[in-house]
Amino acid sequence: MTSIAVSPTSDLYVRGYEVLPGNRAIVHHVLIFTDEGGQSAALDDADPGPGYTCFGGAGFISGLGGVGGWAPGADPQVFPLGTGVRIPAGARIVMQVHYSTSEASKISSGPFEPDLTRIGLYLSPTPLQAISFLPVVNPFFAIPPGNPHYQVKAFLPITSTVELVGIAPHMHLLGREISVDAHFPDGSVRQLIRIDDWDFHWQANYLFREPVILPRGTLVELTAFYDNSEDNPKNPSSPPVIVTWGERTTDEMCLTFLSVKTPGTPSMNTIPFSLTDSGTESVITLGGKSSAIQVGYARTTDASGAAPSGLAIFGYRQNGVLISETGVPASPLLTRGRIYGETTESIRSGLAMANPNSEPAVLSFTFTDESGRDVGSNTATIPAQGQIAAFLDEGPFFGPSRFSGALTFTSSKPVAVIALRGLLNERSDFLMTTLPVVDLNSLSGSNTSVFPHFADGGGWTTTIMLVNPTDSPISGTLQFADPSGRPSSVVNYSIPGRSARQFATSGSGDAVRVGAVSIVPSSNNAAPAGSLVFSYKQSGIRITEAGVPAVPAGTAFRVYVESSEAVQSGIAITNTSSSNATVRLELINLSGASVAATTVPLAANVQISKFLSELPGFKTFSVPIQGLLRITSTAPVAVVGLRSRTNERGDFLITTTPPVPESGSAAAELFFPEFADAGGYTTQFILFSTGSRGSIKGTLRFFSQSGEPLELKLR
Repeated sequence: MTSIAVSPTSDLYVRGYEVLPGNRAIVHHVLIFTDEGGQSAALDDADPGPGYTCFGGAGFISGLGGVGGWAPGADPQVFPLGTGVRIPAGARIVMQVHYSTSEASKISSGPFEPDLTRIGLYLSPTPLQAISFLPVVNPFFAIPPGNPHYQVKAFLPITSTVELVGIAPHMHLLGREISVDAHFPDGSVRQLIRIDDWDFHWQANYLFREPVILPRGTLVELTAFYDNSEDNPKNPSSPPVIVTWGERTTDEMCLTFLSVKTPGTPSMNTIPFSLTDSGTESVITLGGKSSAIQVGYARTTDASGAAPSGLAIFGYRQNGVLISETGVPASPLLTRGRIYGETTESIRSGLAMANPNSEPAVLSFTFTDESGRDVGSNTATIPAQGQIAAFLDEGPFFGPSRFSGALTFTSSKPVAVIALRGLLNERSDFLMTTLPVVDLNSLSGSNTSVFPHFADGGGWTTTIMLVNPTDSPISGTLQFADPSGRPSSVVNYSIPGRSARQFATSGSGDAVRVGAVSIVPSSNNAAPAGSLVFSYKQSGIRITEAGVPAVPAGTAFRVYVESSEAVQSGIAITNTSSSNATVRLELINLSGASVAATTVPLAANVQISKFLSELPGFKTFSVPIQGLLRITSTAPVAVVGLRSRTNERGDFLITTTPPVPESGSAAAELFFPEFADAGGYTTQFILFSTGSRGSIKGTLRFFSQSGEPLELKLR
């Protein structure tokens, strides 16, 4: 037992922890306690060795609390968002390391390597809703020798209504099966967990995707089976002997810990995050039942002054049916920008702008149609730390009632900006698509850029919107190619200064044609910025749209991905070079661990588009999973993430997730200039490191349109 002093003057809140056993051959388990009375310090002082010895428990009961623990196979633990364990001011942390040499002695007679086990606590800067741990335990059993299927049960009555968020079963080497069921007061039964092939070396704390309410009067029943026969290769005794409850590996346990909290979703205006160089943090707004939409913006700051990369995914439901999703990259600050804008009977472009400064930002807007003619202008002011969001034909923009072209804006202060396109389809579904915002102070020159994916025919059509980032006319060609890299068509473009133009494929035929589109500027012409929107119609109704940004090629990217019963992520990759490329794809989970990897050869100019489950080497990873797909290549490639799902009425929906280059420069802060919650909307916030700066710690904070801290219910 090791007693550790922490904060003497203020409470600490633990939102997660990690245990790193030093010598896994002899570390049986690790428990982390809190000691409010300082009794562990007295026990430590009385013991002449380092720490103090104690068999089971912490050596005292009064003032004892729990933080967590580790057993073989356990991962780092992060408590559900907004929850954690409080360490009172002046309390001590007690780390219990239980050693056992029974397994290690099978392969070595010793002496064994010394152990240096470490723990890491991830702290929250704000108070958290308390997590408690309830044991379902039966220490009174004796497993007879020779019995291959001996049953032991344990029961726990729930005396007050709680919300179950996690469960951690525990047995030793004779354990074969374990299940936990909740018997509710109304007579119904729900199985909470079932493990049919217990493995002592692969234990875990399982978190529920949705919390389970255990009403007062619920009875939790644990059923465990043990194999104490000679045929059990894991049996530590030969011949078998009677086995009872005990702390030793050769003893047994019948135990499950329930992680519970008070029912209800906590509200938060600040979310702390701690990311490894490959880790990801993902939270989503609750999407309350209120018809009133809660809007605002968010800003993320790293303690070291370099923010992580980020992505927001907006979801919109009508009458309980998911209608549309769109992925929006986190935004840096800018003072001059331009977007493609459109206002028709069915399509409306919109803009959201956040001013994080302590002074107002004075804005000016100019509308320029596709012919290059200025057709409107206006000014507006965003208050200090405020935000505005509206369609272009609404205030404060007041653009033309019918428009197609470019909106140019300038700001007296750096602001964060996103642009969205909304389409009202043939059955009045509102479909959202992200539009890129061109930073006029950071132009890409005349290099070729690529749309890594398009689709045409078989119900699909593709629309390309190009924005001239200069004040002079530009021209060039759009070069369409099939997946083999063979050219399929060429479209010439010419765009007046400060303007934008739109081009569309025919969508003809029953066959689906896919591939990539290259934007090739004419000699000495600047490259346009742009967005490609591919959409799908079924029975005359436009079901879904997805936007693909024109991206420069690179050799290392990261893309957020998910795979579950509801969501399937994929990837489109185009080799933009004249030489063959070897592309390595690595799937990394939220904690930063690699779970699958493969290499894909791509010949010159070849394109592939596949879902994760279709990639070689990715067919067997466990779902659900969230995290990053890391793409590295021996030659330059263009990349975009794909995200599909089937909604509640069977419609196939697709959106894209933007890639983040690993070579990108780090901003001091990044912003989500718009979020929306309730009224049918949810917003998922995703933060991750690009790997170039190592671990990142910081906060994600939410603000109302007036700049006040705003509390959101998140999950």
